[in-house]
Amino acid sequence: ATLAGMMYHYLIDALTRIEGADQSLRSISAGLSGKTRSMVIIARALRGDSSLNEDLQDIVRDPDMIGMVSVRSHAVRALEYTGTQDDLPFLQALSKEDPVELIDLGGPIFAMVEGKYINTRSQVPPPESDPSRGTARRWFPIRDAAVKAIQAIKKRAGDSAVESVEDPPLR
Repeated sequence: ATLAGMMYHYLIDALTRIEGADQSLRSISAGLSGKTRSMVIIARALRGDSSLNEDLQDIVRDPDMIGMVSVRSHAVRALEYTGTQDDLPFLQALSKEDPVELIDLGGPIFAMVEGKYINTRSQVPPPESDPSRGTARRWFPIRDAAVKAIQAIKKRAGDSAVESVEDPPLR
C-alpha cells in the first residue's frame, strides 16, 4: 500500500465509526470532489446508506483509482452491506475481470495490474528469474471482495443456493 492509500483507509475507517455523523457526512459530500469525495461516499455506504451503490460502482471503475487497492476494496465491501439484486451484474463481472492482483514474495506485498507492478515506490520487485516467484502467494482482493458481496446479497435475498460467506481462498 502507498502512504496515501493507507491514509485514505484510515480516513474511511474513522468516518465510518463516528456516531451520529450521517447528516454531516451527507451535507459535506455534496461539496467535495475527487478522492476526498470518494472516501466520504464509501464511509457513508459502510454506515448503511444504500442510495450510494451507483457511486460505489463508479469509484471501483474509476481508472484513477485502480492502484488504490484498499480504497476499492472498501467500496466493494460497502456493497456487501448495501448492495441489492441490481448490483449483482456489476459484482459478477468484477469477480471475474478485476485486473488487480497482489503478490507476496515473502517480504513486501506488491500490487500488479495485468502483469505490471504498480505502487512500488522505492521497493524493487525481484526479477522474473527469482526463485521466490515459484512460492509466491497471489490473490485478487477486489475479485474476492466482489464474491463476498455477491454471497451476502444473495443471502439477504433468501437465495438458498448461497454458500456461507467465508474468506476466499488464496491463489
